[in-house]
Amino acid sequence: LRFERNAEYYYRRFEQFADNYQYFDALVNIRMALQKDPDNQDYQLSMAEILTEMGNYEDSNALLFPLFYQKKINE
Repeated sequence: LRFERNAEYYYRRFEQFADNYQYFDALVNIRMALQKDPDNQDYQLSMAEILTEMGNYEDSNALLFPLFYQKKINE
């Protein structure tokens, strides 16, 4: 019997790990959440946040710039 977890499950785990400064585990879980729900902007912002916390500014900016650009177009 296979049990499929949804994006929200992985996002909650991400939050728990991030709150405890366990950034690698947080990163694994936010990636899983994004795999399940790739268009979720909250998840994308959280991914950028954790990448920044880990010092990976280039990848963080690569996620943030398209989100800001998209928001500006929609205004």
